[in-house]
Order: sequence, then structure tokens, then C-alpha cells
Amino acid sequence: MLGHITNPHTTMFRPSSWAHVQGVASKWRAYRGDVGMIKQIGSHLVLLLLPRLPLEPVNERSILPKQKPASISGLRAAFGDKSVSVNEDGSFNFKRRFYTIEGYLSISLSDIDIMVGDTCIPSASEFGFFVESGLVDVALNAATRAAFLSFGLSVGAHVRIIGGDFRGLVGHVYDVMENEYIVGLPSLGLMENVPKRAVRASFRNGDQVKVTSGSHTGLVGWVINCSVGHGDKQVTVVNQSTDSEGYRGLIRATTPNGVASVEVDATHKVEKIEFAYLAIVGNEESSWSTMRARSLLSSDNTGPSSNTVDTSSLQPPSTPFVTTVCPDSTSPAWDPSSRTPGPRELSPLAPEPRPPTPLPPYSTASVGDWLNMITSKGLLLKVRIRDRGREGYPVDVRSVEGSQVQVFDRFTRELIWLDVESLVPVHPSGAKEMVTPLTGDLIGQRFIIKEYNIDKCIIHVPGVRLRKGQQDPAVATLELARIDPGSR
Repeated sequence: MLGHITNPHTTMFRPSSWAHVQGVASKWRAYRGDVGMIKQIGSHLVLLLLPRLPLEPVNERSILPKQKPASISGLRAAFGDKSVSVNEDGSFNFKRRFYTIEGYLSISLSDIDIMVGDTCIPSASEFGFFVESGLVDVALNAATRAAFLSFGLSVGAHVRIIGGDFRGLVGHVYDVMENEYIVGLPSLGLMENVPKRAVRASFRNGDQVKVTSGSHTGLVGWVINCSVGHGDKQVTVVNQSTDSEGYRGLIRATTPNGVASVEVDATHKVEKIEFAYLAIVGNEESSWSTMRARSLLSSDNTGPSSNTVDTSSLQPPSTPFVTTVCPDSTSPAWDPSSRTPGPRELSPLAPEPRPPTPLPPYSTASVGDWLNMITSKGLLLKVRIRDRGREGYPVDVRSVEGSQVQVFDRFTRELIWLDVESLVPVHPSGAKEMVTPLTGDLIGQRFIIKEYNIDKCIIHVPGVRLRKGQQDPAVATLELARIDPGSR
């Protein structure tokens, strides 16, 4: 029997703890999403926030003022001497709002909508300001630093956005900055800078997880249902490179472009995956369904118990940690250029398959022309090495210096310098792939395949809605080259 592990939402307000601004009232809209500290002043609890005051002009109204402690001298210089009234203890009032002697905005908890809980932590910048001001005690300092380590998301983590314009979308972390994650959103074909507080780790159905705390510590199971709420714990997900990394499945078919149709056991869906991301594994426990069934039937503590789970024993809350098994080491027999044999080829009399034929030179322009044009616009281009033939797996262009190109081979994990003429573009093989035209006025621009055909594709600009009378361009498939979603 399967048990559900949940994490209750803590709603009690405690002094010396962090709180997240919901910002329902319009007057707190600028602070929506900010994290402040609850502090007790006398018999009252207040929220201390880093002010967002428009001390410097901005070009766009949508840009929020930076978070920074306010100073009396700075406010008077920007708004006049009479704009600030100073109290005897050094605190001050500005525009009918109260500020502490340290320059923090002080708000009564009854006047603002906030959320609290174990997952509510400030950004690195916010935390630094509070520490410098001496407002963070030793216990809160240690707890916050520990939370940074446990809640941090690494490059490749599968995440869900819980705030802002892209709320509800899922994607992958491509880079980690001080206060933001660069998140790739495959549904839109975009890369966006998202504040860390607006990003949470997300489970996927089929992920193998291990409970790391609570009464079920050490138990291993698989996610069969996911729900994301404000009280959920953040986790670190090891899915990297592709959405299905670590999953097992069956290869149903392959294409000449080096892409395999794989039926993933965990999701029971057919996914298109490049050869570079596949590895042959042994027959034993090769199926997620087999592993799950074996675990449920086993009395060993390494898997979920087959006995009835007492829901009352689920407290204290348990924190699941994703331990999805990554692919085994590549088998020496695995050849990325191999393909699925046809029915006639399975016969003992079938002729030996012919070796892959080298790709012909690109006809419409020299390699240097389109390669330099595309990379100069910041696009991350995918190419094939000519002597590996049409079925060779793609490699990623990293840099171009004259006639030499540095590429990254994901299969061997090596950086290689090659002559520019030894490379050919990777053409699209299906809808929703990100591409750029190789010729014409549109070369170097980002598009997504809207409709795919072996001869011609209809492409459109991601995130842009067509106006009345406009049409998406149709481009020959061989005139398109695949680019990485991380292209900006």
C-alpha cells in the first residue's frame, strides 16, 4: 500500500523569523515577493522590509526600485528637507510610513498579507543586508545558512515557477546567479531570469526518491503524483540535460538525424531523445515498473513497505530527496550511429548494413558564412562532424576563432577544436524544436518549429502573437539549423 508524505503549512507568526510578502493590497504591490523579518517591538509584532524607494530615475515604469536600507540624508536630498520627520530614538517617518533607525520599513502584521514557513527564506542579497544591520541573531543566522544549502538548486534541476509572469510553468535551471536563476522554459522556447524566491524544485512522476528525515528515513519509493503548494519542501532534482535523464525505457524507432523514439517506463510516453543522451543498460531491473513491483513485493527496508501504512505515523513531516538513478556507464557495444533494423533485415539472409555516407557540403553557403553569422548573434548552434556521416550525433558549438571551431561532445564529455569545413548543420526532426534559418534575412533569428514536414517547416517567433493578416514564414527544412534553447 502506498502512503502519502506531506509537509504541513506553518502559519504561526514568531519573532526573529522570515516572512514572504503576498502583496494583496495595492499599496504593497512593489514589495510583493520580498522577504522580511518578523520582529517584536514591545507587545506588537512588525515586519521589517528592505525599502524600495525611487531615489534614482528609471527608464521603464515596470522596473522596481532596488532594495536598500533608507537613510535620512538620502531621502532629504531626493525629496527635500521637509519630507522626513525624525523621532527622538533615531527612527523616522517618510510619506506616512515608519522606518527604523537602521533604515528598514516597519509594518504592522495586521496591515500586510504575509506567508511564513520553513521554506520561506530571503535572497542572498536580502540576507546580507539584514546581517550587516545586526538584526539577525545567531540562531536565525545559522538556520538561514543551513536552509540555503538544503534549498539551493543546481544547474540542471527541474523546477516550477511559483511567482511572476511565468507562474505555473516548469523548466530547467541553466545558470545560477546571486539572486536569480536563469530558467529554460521549453513550453515557450525561452530563457528567463527568475528571482530565486519565485522558483521551487519540482518532482516528476516516476522519480525515484529516498526519504532523508522523519519516521520513514531510508525508505525508497517512486513518485506517482505531484502537487506543489506553499508548504511543500524544496528538493534537489538530478534530472539534467534532458527531461528524461535517469529514466529507463525502450527504443521504438530511430531517425537518420540521430534521434530515437523512446518509450519511457516512468511516464508511459514516447519521447524523442538524441543518441548522445542514451546509454544501454542491463536487462536486470531495466524497467521502472519492474523495479516498483519488486520493491512493493519485497519485505526489505530498501523500498516501500508492502504492509498497510498508518497515516498517523507520517509525523513528523518527512523530507523526500530525489535519487533518480542516472544511466549506467556506456556499453562498449553501444554505437550512436546504429539504427533500428527493419523486419526484412532481421532475416539471416539479410545483407550487411551499409556504413553511413558522409554528408555533402552545404550547398547554399560556405560553412564559415552561416556559422559566423549565427554565432555572432549569440545563438548556441548544434552541428554534426562531417566524417561521422548523416547519423552522427550532434555536438555543441562553443566558440569560433578564424577557421577553427571549438565544439563540446556530450557523448565523450570533451571539448574539441575542428576545422570549420568539417562541420555541417543539424536540421530539425520534429515540431517544437528551436531553430534558426541558414540563409536569407531571417538568418540568426530564433524560431520554433510550429509545423514540421520533411520538405518544409512553418516557424514562428516564440512568445510573439501574430497580428491580423500576418502569417508565420515557411522555410525549407534543409535551410533550418537547430539551436540550443539556452540561446539568448
